[in-house]
Amino acid sequence: AISNFKNKNYIESVANFDEAFISLPGYYQYAYSKVRNKAWELRNLNSETENINVNLLQVSEITVGQMLMIAQDSADVLYNYNAGKKLSENELFKKINSYGLLNSASEFMQENFNDSKNKISKNQKLNRYMCARFLWNLYNGNKNTKAQLSKYSVMFTGMDDSPVPDVEINSPDFDAVLGCIELEFMNLTDGINFEGENSVSGIEFSESIKKIK
Repeated sequence: AISNFKNKNYIESVANFDEAFISLPGYYQYAYSKVRNKAWELRNLNSETENINVNLLQVSEITVGQMLMIAQDSADVLYNYNAGKKLSENELFKKINSYGLLNSASEFMQENFNDSKNKISKNQKLNRYMCARFLWNLYNGNKNTKAQLSKYSVMFTGMDDSPVPDVEINSPDFDAVLGCIELEFMNLTDGINFEGENSVSGIEFSESIKKIK
């Protein structure tokens, strides 16, 4: 199981671990369950992800910069911003940040990047709010539908209750969260709440960015 994991044969690794756990004492499962579960997460690596740095996909808590590097390696979703060139992490962060893709939807729509209250660095841990913000901005930027960026805020104007209990209607990321949920770029962690402060793994972000067309 471990050998197959190291050789990136993740499906075989999962099968080996599951077979071993049946036969061996319980402490083996306790000791190796994290590796087995990581193999399960990575089992779907295929032609769509073969160009992505596998080491990044295995990171359990990626940074903003690592998110952008995974996005850059995912088809042509950043073509409008990097013209198909492979940029370094520093270059890519500066480019994406200059376009406002890391800002809230309202700031991105108004191109009010310099006055952002949420200064983001490439080295800070990515949370689900920031992930949703980037995906929502990127999707609408690529579709040239910036007018849709705040459609949920408009839809829920005057209402008190948010459809996602832990994301208030007046949250700067309300539109991004609802957009990503509706388009199935992301999900509700327990079927009810978004839990936006939670970290994002490399494989989780890879699965999300693949859905951006």
